[in-house]
Amino acid sequence: MKTKAASQFLERIVVERLRGYLQVVEEQWPVLLEPGSNVPIHEQRKAINRMRSMRRILKDAGLADELQEPIKQLRSWQRLLSPARDLDVTMDWIETLASRTKSKKAKKGSAMMLERLREKRRGVVEVLAEALDRNMGEETRAAIKELTAWAEVRPSSSGTSNGHLGSRSQLDLERALVGAFHDKWLERRAVAARQMTGENLHDFRKTNKRLRDAAGFLRDHVEDSWGAVYDALDDIHDAIGAMNDLRVLRAEILSERARHKPGGKKDKRLASLQKEGDRLFLSLSDDMLECWHTIHGGAIESRLALEP
Repeated sequence: MKTKAASQFLERIVVERLRGYLQVVEEQWPVLLEPGSNVPIHEQRKAINRMRSMRRILKDAGLADELQEPIKQLRSWQRLLSPARDLDVTMDWIETLASRTKSKKAKKGSAMMLERLREKRRGVVEVLAEALDRNMGEETRAAIKELTAWAEVRPSSSGTSNGHLGSRSQLDLERALVGAFHDKWLERRAVAARQMTGENLHDFRKTNKRLRDAAGFLRDHVEDSWGAVYDALDDIHDAIGAMNDLRVLRAEILSERARHKPGGKKDKRLASLQKEGDRLFLSLSDDMLECWHTIHGGAIESRLALEP
């Protein structure tokens, strides 16, 4: 960044956030695989994801190279946590579809799928337990220790005031965090809107997520007006995520249908559940296109079109 004040301000805020995320990760270790609860895995994965967002923000701003490797190391552990979380999300969607439908077949199909996915999740947890017994847990905790040591020797900043920043430094910070991604965001949004494939949506969601995280950072610590941008980007992030969740659910249902006789009683129950999921997916697709072309797009474009 061009101004020293913006660089120092950014690093102080990141230190404050990093300390909080590290505390969450440490708190979840003792109860990570506790039976009957999916909260510890979700909370630890979420905290690691947010630390990775901090790494991206620092990288975009050209700061704190020493943090890149230890946070990157956490990605391997996060990937091991993801299957359990993904199954939890899929089961939540099945329960949602079961509560929305009046079809008895779909309700019975949902019960079949829940039984199957719970069995699958038990296998995933066994893999996690084996990884903890190996050196994966030790490597992850070593990375956390390194990050903690880095944060402990640096000053942090609390509160949401931007009192340390003048208008020039604030604009410098905004350009560093979001300016470079505006064109890419518009380009990938246009591609995904024209052809809503899983790949196009995934590419757009990645860029959208980087902007959302940066906008949230600026909202919390620089200027409240970034809140409208964050909300719009977060809506898009959630909508694409829901569409992807339903794609995953469809794949799980098709996999389960392949285990049964085509046209048989169980296959028909699963087909009915699949139909409910497809109907919801199409509804989300329509909502997504509307949100891209109306209020959300305008709010984002007007705020991210920073002056040169």
